[in-house]
Amino acid sequence: MKEKSLFEAGFTLFETLVATLLVGMLVSGLLLLWEFVLTREAAFSEINQAKMNLTTAYEITTRILRGQASRATLQLLPKQAGISFVGQDQKLWSLMQVDNDYLKMHDGQSELLLAGNCQQVWFEVEQGKVRVKLTLINSKKEPKTDLSQSGVILVRNK
Repeated sequence: MKEKSLFEAGFTLFETLVATLLVGMLVSGLLLLWEFVLTREAAFSEINQAKMNLTTAYEITTRILRGQASRATLQLLPKQAGISFVGQDQKLWSLMQVDNDYLKMHDGQSELLLAGNCQQVWFEVEQGKVRVKLTLINSKKEPKTDLSQSGVILVRNK
């Protein structure tokens, strides 16, 4: 009688179970890796959106202080969490933190610049220069990410 080759003989029950387990673990690993990639992508997207919002709020703050503020009318609000002044339009302007929001107030109307994720707003006035620091609440997903922006803004004399 002719002996059967390994290919023709088939697999034992034990070999079939081991192969099935290995394939199952491979598929589970690939699905877990896919989930990890999607989670990281969502975290990066969230961080990039927060940084864009922070940059926009800082640019608006800079534009308002350079265009409207005068040194003589600058006043810090309590805890340096805001600043107010009479603008070139002779109306009151305020930039301030209220709870976790960063607001711009002008002529009795308010506009949210950062909604719900503002950790700190800090202003300091020194010889016509305004130091500004805006910090967002950092998500636990990316603890090393710097979500703050600061700078010095020169304010006009008049």
